[in-house]
Amino acid sequence: MPVGWNGVPRPPRVDGFAIASLLCGVGGVFCIVTPLLGVVFGLVARTRIRRSGGELTGIGLALAGVIVSAMVGLAFAAFLLAGRLLG
Repeated sequence: MPVGWNGVPRPPRVDGFAIASLLCGVGGVFCIVTPLLGVVFGLVARTRIRRSGGELTGIGLALAGVIVSAMVGLAFAAFLLAGRLLG
């Protein structure tokens, strides 16, 4: 656990990229660009968390963001493709 300037251990903090990943995935219902950003942010967050040595947390949140972003992006692409084929 990281130690602060006064010798007291600091609690780990959640990586901001992990939060952004999940928010982009959920917000991807409204825009095609945000699921792509969600996948990228999630992968960046997972890398940062692994390299932080316990200083950052949120690896599960980042994974959820990648999964939700990918699913929303695929659903959005499927709806666009179906609209092209049927309309």
